[in-house]
Amino acid sequence: MANEDKARDDKADNVVVLRELGRALRRQGPHVDVADLASETGLDETVIRVNFPKGRQDIIDAVIGDTCEEFDETVTNPMLSSASPREALQEAADGLSAYYEGGARTCLFRLFSVPDGTPHAPVIKDAAQRFLDALATVYARAGREESAARARAHRTFAELQGTLVLGQMTGDTTLFRAFTDQLPRTV
Repeated sequence: MANEDKARDDKADNVVVLRELGRALRRQGPHVDVADLASETGLDETVIRVNFPKGRQDIIDAVIGDTCEEFDETVTNPMLSSASPREALQEAADGLSAYYEGGARTCLFRLFSVPDGTPHAPVIKDAAQRFLDALATVYARAGREESAARARAHRTFAELQGTLVLGQMTGDTTLFRAFTDQLPRTV
């Protein structure tokens, strides 16, 4: 019982725990076990097990929820609150650059993009849909017809994912930076 109380006391900030676990999941993949997550993050395994008693799936659910919320706060919401379409896309570019650490951070949309029926698929799809809808809104505000705005939003999202995947494969983030640099000019 003393270890559980200590683990609860050690867990002063769940956001920090989630961020560290998220980084570890990006490096190790969704099939990593709790012991390896503890080793990868430097967190005590007891702390992880007390805070996520259902194990790896509990961790994945929490990390994905936190990550999608972070994406909304960093990218989608600032884009929607901007005064002009160009400013909105600049907000998106800045947010994407911060969120993906200049293209160096692995995308959980890609890492956890799995078939329907998995527990986290709806959360990821909802976050992706919010981003796509926000992009379409911005392109429509810039004067594009609804179908053209939606098509452009899909192309933008595909370009984003492509630059992230290619950057991860090659270790070169210049394509991602070129994408974020040109994004405000797509209106």
